[in-house]
Amino acid sequence: MKSNYAGLAVGCIGGCVSIIGMALYYTHAESAIATIGVLLLLGAMFFGAAGGFSKYGPWTPKALTVYTFLVVTVAAVATLGEIFEVLFGAVEIVLAIILAVLAYIQIPNEN
Repeated sequence: MKSNYAGLAVGCIGGCVSIIGMALYYTHAESAIATIGVLLLLGAMFFGAAGGFSKYGPWTPKALTVYTFLVVTVAAVATLGEIFEVLFGAVEIVLAIILAVLAYIQIPNEN
């Protein structure tokens, strides 16, 4: 139960960090469109994952785990593709990994 609150908090923090990144990386150049788009995607994914940790979340624990690993993948590909700086990407990846671990520990043991 405590992982639900922690997952909710980490998901909201990750979404807020993505929104702050959109504000920091905004320029009037067309080259900023990809960066802003990926950060908007990450923000929506983080907030969606946070909603999955709520009491009436729409996903089963296994589906939430798959979704959070998808968030990790998007953050890692965006960082490796140099969409944004490595330090900012590392923060997003660490938050996404924490979210994935919190989702994984919710899966009941089926042995």
